[in-house]
Amino acid sequence: MRRAAALVVVAILIVATVAYVSFSEYESYNSSSGTCEREAAQGSSQVGFILISPSIKVQFGTTSGVLGVKIGGSACSPITGFEITSMRPILGGVVNTPFVQYQGSVIGPNHPEPVGEPASGSINVSNVTVGQEYSMNYTVTTAGPNYGSSGALTFTATGYTPLSFSLDKNLTSAIDYLLADYNPKLGLIPETPNSSVYWLYSDNYLAALALSQYGGADLTIAHTGANISVTLDRYLPLAKADNQYTAIGTSLCAFSPSQNYTIGESNGYHLETTVNNGTGSLSGEQYADIAFLNAICLQGHGNTTAAVAAYDQAAKFFDGVGMRDLPYNQTGQYQTYKLALFLYASAALDQPFNTTALSTLLRMQAPDGGFYTGYDASYSHQTTLTNTETTSLVILALERVESQTPG
Repeated sequence: MRRAAALVVVAILIVATVAYVSFSEYESYNSSSGTCEREAAQGSSQVGFILISPSIKVQFGTTSGVLGVKIGGSACSPITGFEITSMRPILGGVVNTPFVQYQGSVIGPNHPEPVGEPASGSINVSNVTVGQEYSMNYTVTTAGPNYGSSGALTFTATGYTPLSFSLDKNLTSAIDYLLADYNPKLGLIPETPNSSVYWLYSDNYLAALALSQYGGADLTIAHTGANISVTLDRYLPLAKADNQYTAIGTSLCAFSPSQNYTIGESNGYHLETTVNNGTGSLSGEQYADIAFLNAICLQGHGNTTAAVAAYDQAAKFFDGVGMRDLPYNQTGQYQTYKLALFLYASAALDQPFNTTALSTLLRMQAPDGGFYTGYDASYSHQTTLTNTETTSLVILALERVESQTPG
């Protein structure tokens, strides 16, 4: 019996060893380096790169801009060069000019971009126009056995308004405000700090968007945004019913009068949501938020002409202090989130943003990072609180404004 048992153990060990070796060979064969070696032997290019968002950003009111290129790291071998071989319409000074850098130096044979690492660069251009479509041919060289690849991309020049200061501190503080109140048990953020009321729409829908978009460089932030989205999905279909803010982030546009609904109450928490399912339609001629959301909606559906016309009409609500629409005329109080929508729509429609509106918006940030919901003609916000909805919309707006700027 002992001998039989020993033979069984030996057999198991042999099978396990063979399986391990086979698995190791499988992993090696199917690894990126293994794939690269086989493809190189077959004569394939060793450029496993991805070009990310080539862009031309033009300062509004000028014909001067910045051409930028980002390259993802090669899967097979270090990238040793990137050059534009032609550009239509022609832009002087960019063809055959190395400008993509890694860690502050232009990549080349003596300073390659390491495998898996990103590289980027920018170069000043002139005689460019906002909205002009450009076609770019390029070549990439690598240190691999097969030394290069070429391709073509088409993209459109976008405009930007220069900023004399960074928005990073404002954004970081606002993000921290949302994260500080995140309730991991519910997977939601309350309406105001320490509140027991949680709004699915619009507070947490907007918070999820803001955190997910800002969280590109921070997995913890992005993970929180994803958790909120998962929580929202649990409350289908009511939580996914029509809401005016789905114009941001989706192709759904709902501008009927809104009604509030109680989802449920548990352990002292109150879950609510807002649905735009009333009779008729809210007028963009009376409400600045609806006007800007309608412009964003039209742009999302590809109707740029109508979107710009709607935006221009909405921008007339701004009186130099805030959005003077029907609610202001009724209460004498400006609503902060409408400034955020003004700036968000400007970026979404590639329009110059109003620097006075931006300055006023930043004045509404509280020491804890949140944004006050309203203010009067003297910019006093003493009668208002900070909340999740307003702060989330401001984050979305500042992210878009910052993304317009080259660099």
